Amino acid sequence: MNTRSVDPRGRSGRRRSKPLSETRVRNWALGYLGRFAATEAHLVVVLERKIKRHLGPAVDPDELARWFAVAETVARDMVRLGIVDDRNYAATRARSLHRKGKARQAIARDLAVKGVSQADIKAVLDELGQESGGRQAAEVEAALALARRRNIGPFRRLGPQGVEDADRLRRRAYGILARAGFSYDLARRIVEASDLAELDQYLDDLRAEEASHEP
Repeated sequence: MNTRSVDPRGRSGRRRSKPLSETRVRNWALGYLGRFAATEAHLVVVLERKIKRHLGPAVDPDELARWFAVAETVARDMVRLGIVDDRNYAATRARSLHRKGKARQAIARDLAVKGVSQADIKAVLDELGQESGGRQAAEVEAALALARRRNIGPFRRLGPQGVEDADRLRRRAYGILARAGFSYDLARRIVEASDLAELDQYLDDLRAEEASHEP
């Protein structure tokens, strides 16, 4: 009697993949969404990537297209069930990026890459501006958040720097703010500010000005 166990991986030593099914694709979606928030478009990308990896490089293009259509159907179902909500995702991510010191343009680019529609991007950025007391005030808030995190301008920890070090730090500060998407004028206002009170007053003035323009 042969008592040897059968290797479920076969002769090649590789475990055989279970057949692909819509249920499997749906489980992939639920597993991903259980760990990460996502837009409908981004979920489709994730599922398509998993499908391609599962089927392998030799898959027939027509079969691949059929399973990609299944991925889109599953993603739409996640939206219908309320598990995926692009607008809510965009609002949450926009606020998070704003707190981290990202400029309006940078937030818009990030959301677009994630698959958020232009209409939703505009809506959540407008909401963010209203919450901050105006669009310009929101931009200054974000720039100040970044300056605080990166020790820029009045937030810089004072030390025994020489003139050359001070110039180097100023150039570095301008670079950080520019790469985050902030204008040169705003960067200069923060980097060259004499103290925090000056920036606080500037932010208060902006809010008052924008409030005066409200209907």
